[in-house]
Amino acid sequence: MDLINKIKNGQQNEDQLVNLGYRNAISLLYSLGLISKNESVLTLNDPSLDHYKLATIVLNTETVKYMKIKLVENPLLTRVDVGELIGSHLNKKWSQASIRRYGNSLLQWIQWVDNPSYQLSIV
Repeated sequence: MDLINKIKNGQQNEDQLVNLGYRNAISLLYSLGLISKNESVLTLNDPSLDHYKLATIVLNTETVKYMKIKLVENPLLTRVDVGELIGSHLNKKWSQASIRRYGNSLLQWIQWVDNPSYQLSIV
């Protein structure tokens, strides 16, 4: 939500936001179809985007749906387990670092959706 709030408040220059550490968050919002870019200016495709709408969008992604089912089956999955499961599900060949990164990110998203006060460090 931090990046979304920055864009809403007029901090829309992609290069500046990347320099502030939002590269992955920008990529994520692009992949969800939530932002667009004209030259280097980012805009929200839905200016009314808030926590509830973002959570709904995240919950409806296939990867989150899949991992929520897997976590119900085994709530003790680690970030490596999650990364390996999703990589296998998507037929991806990732390095161990990417497995940990993707697994950690998915666990954070799921925890954030289930507990809105959780501090999500991705967006």
